[in-house]
Amino acid sequence: MRKDAAQEVARKIAEEILEDAGRVARALFAGTPPGAVRLSREEYLDYVRRNWMDPAFRQALLQRVGPENFLKTVRAAFQVAYEEGGEGLV
Repeated sequence: MRKDAAQEVARKIAEEILEDAGRVARALFAGTPPGAVRLSREEYLDYVRRNWMDPAFRQALLQRVGPENFLKTVRAAFQVAYEEGGEGLV
């Protein structure tokens, strides 16, 4: 296959994926807007534990929930007790 033909095929595939992405998402999550699936507390904490090693995940979580809720979430996910007076970990 010629190089320009391969590039044209790749461009066409990418174009079709972009065109179909919305339809596929609607079919997979009928009646639910993207990101609106509600997780139980344990499912959410498991999600945090599974993705914790990804620095981009941690940064996105911090930006999404704010510093105070970020710390609460991390403590709950990893079952870390913290003294209320700020003296340190228990």
